[in-house]
Amino acid sequence: SLNTIGSTSTDQTRIGIHLSLISKVNIKTNSILFKLDAVQTEPHVGIWTENCNEFKISDANEIENSTNFQVGTFGSSLTGIRLDASSMLCIEDNDFTKLGVGMHVTGNSIINSLYKNEFTFFDEGIFLDNDPYIGPSVGTQDPNNLNNGNVMRNVWNCSSCSTTTNRITGFI
Repeated sequence: SLNTIGSTSTDQTRIGIHLSLISKVNIKTNSILFKLDAVQTEPHVGIWTENCNEFKISDANEIENSTNFQVGTFGSSLTGIRLDASSMLCIEDNDFTKLGVGMHVTGNSIINSLYKNEFTFFDEGIFLDNDPYIGPSVGTQDPNNLNNGNVMRNVWNCSSCSTTTNRITGFI
C-alpha cells in the first residue's frame, strides 16, 4: 500500500504490480501512473494477477494515463487491472483513468465484489474473457438514484467514447 509507481512526466512503467500464485493480499491506496500516447508493442498493465486467490484490490488505488485520451488509441495495450485465473476477489473503490481497458478478466476468474469503482475515458470499461464469474449480489443499491439498477455503485464517465455499450463487454 501507499506506493507511487511510474510518473506523469516520463514513461518508464510497463507493469505496476504483478502477482502470481499468491493468496490473501490486500493491494490498497497505490498510484500507478503512465504517460503513453500511442499503442504499445508490449502490454502495459497497472495491476496484473495470475493464479491468485482471496485478495482485495481496494481503497483508492489510482491507475492513470496522463496523456489526452482519444477513442480507440490503446485497445488492450494499456490495461488498468488484468485478472488471469484468479478467484475469490474483491475489486472495490478504485479509479481507472484514460486507459484502453479498465479491467480485463479472464481464465476462470471469480469476482465476489465489484463495488464503487470509477472508470473515466476508456475504450472498454471491463472486458470479460473466457467465462469469468461476477457474484450476483455485490454491493448495495445506489442511495442517490434508487431506480438506476446499479447495485454495485460503479461509475462510467466517458462522454467522448464511441458507444455506451462498452462499459462491460463479454459473457459471464
